[in-house]
Amino acid sequence: MKSRKLAIVVSTMVVSILLLELLALIGIQIREITGPIVPEVHKMLFARDGIDARDRYREMKLVYQQQTTLEPYRWFALPKAFHGNFLTTDDYGFRIAPNTRLNRRSKTIGFFGGSTMFGVTSSQATTIPALVAESLKPELAQTYDFSIGAYSTSNELMTFVQVSRLKHYDVKYAVFYDGVNELARYIEKLQDPVRDPFHEIIGYPYNTSLRAAAKNYVNSTGLQFQYEPALVRIWEKIEARINRNKNLNYVLSEDDIERHVETIYRIYANNVLDIDALARSRNIQAIFIWQPTLLSIKGRDFTDSEREMLRSQATAKKLSDKLNARIQRGTELKGLKFYDFSDKFDKLSAGEHFYDYCHVDADANRLIATHIVEVLRKFLPSDHFQGK
Repeated sequence: MKSRKLAIVVSTMVVSILLLELLALIGIQIREITGPIVPEVHKMLFARDGIDARDRYREMKLVYQQQTTLEPYRWFALPKAFHGNFLTTDDYGFRIAPNTRLNRRSKTIGFFGGSTMFGVTSSQATTIPALVAESLKPELAQTYDFSIGAYSTSNELMTFVQVSRLKHYDVKYAVFYDGVNELARYIEKLQDPVRDPFHEIIGYPYNTSLRAAAKNYVNSTGLQFQYEPALVRIWEKIEARINRNKNLNYVLSEDDIERHVETIYRIYANNVLDIDALARSRNIQAIFIWQPTLLSIKGRDFTDSEREMLRSQATAKKLSDKLNARIQRGTELKGLKFYDFSDKFDKLSAGEHFYDYCHVDADANRLIATHIVEVLRKFLPSDHFQGK
């Protein structure tokens, strides 16, 4: 009798788990078909820039999760030779159009950074490197995008080592556009219960893509059963969201904020000093730009959606403001070709430009590209630029 009851209980549990798995799988498939809920402001910005939001969502998920590759030197990388409607990558996994022809007689300008340089909300033609290229004579100077979403200078240091060794590109100028992920990765570090002393020396990885890359690698070796339960996938998403939404006030006290700012600054300063030393040894001119965000704007009539973003990022803004001030005082940076762009978005035209506090539309990218061109004029001969 007892064994029969036990069998009924076990059978009920198994059936319940299978039903939950089926419901979870159906939910995932519905989400795949419908895509995420897109805010009205995002719809407007995508439409204005001619971006198919569905293509973008599908391809971003492919390259940053389903097909992202484990890269031990810089944690993770994008799939090589990916050809989509929203983005393409070359044979080395960088967002460079496959029809781009390298002109050996032209000077190569490499661009490094995270998602804002990569252009996760930008078409291939309206990324910052692509817009800078419009001001250059292609037979004399070309731009190449070596940025990857979520990368900070911690990743870019090793990316630069790899790229600068590749004679395929033969980089002569290297532009590093950073700040957002120096802050974002550090905030994620504070919210991670696992502590590693090296995270305060070299920086913190972007775990969403790193875990996906590690999982893809294990699957590729045949060491893991290929079916991943839908319940596990949903739990991973919930766990990631919980970690992202942890209230910073619980992990960032007013007493510690100066210490955190100094740690972020030291990681950034040490990384760019190492990059600059390597660049000099290879006869490459490194240029470092501290980027603007919605959080760094001081003189602008904010839209309602921008005000809501600022309200939701109040603690991060406090940290951002102090970090910007520390960067401006940074004596180590004065010996570099360093440019503080943190106030550039003050000059944005009225209206909507922001998808969130750092990702922007084509108009905002064009503004940044214009300022970068002015910086490049200090290094390249005047005849390398298109005539005015």
